[in-house]
Formats: sequence, structure tokens, C-alpha cells
Amino acid sequence: MCSGGETLPYLDKTLPEAGKAPTADATVASKEALRQGPVCTESELINLRVSQLNGCLSDLIYIAGVTQQKLELLPV
Repeated sequence: MCSGGETLPYLDKTLPEAGKAPTADATVASKEALRQGPVCTESELINLRVSQLNGCLSDLIYIAGVTQQKLELLPV
């Protein structure tokens, strides 16, 4: 996690191979979640939680239509 003015490198830019496994995992998890029946926003909430655990957030959740209220209910 970052603190203060500290910045982290973009892993996908500095080590492209390192970013492929988590992306593949997220793709498999999303496909399985959709097969089980959750709507797109639930799948995006899963991706957001994974991003939180990895120390980053994505604005794509807003595009998927998740409300601010739902985002505030997620654990940090």
C-alpha cells in the first residue's frame, strides 16, 4: 500500500509477465461467477474487491453501474 507521496510502479508496464496470471485468474473467476448467475455488477464488485486486496482501485466499477452506496459497504 502507498502512504504519503509514495507511488507504486505499474506492474503491467514494468513486469508484463507478472500481470498475466492475476488477469487470467480474474477472467476465470468472472466467467464462473456469470455462469452461476450473478449480474454484471456483482461480477464487477468481485473484481473491485480483488483490486482492493491488491492495493488498487478501478473506475470501471462506475461504468458497470454500481452505486456509491454499494461501494461504501465493501470492506477495506
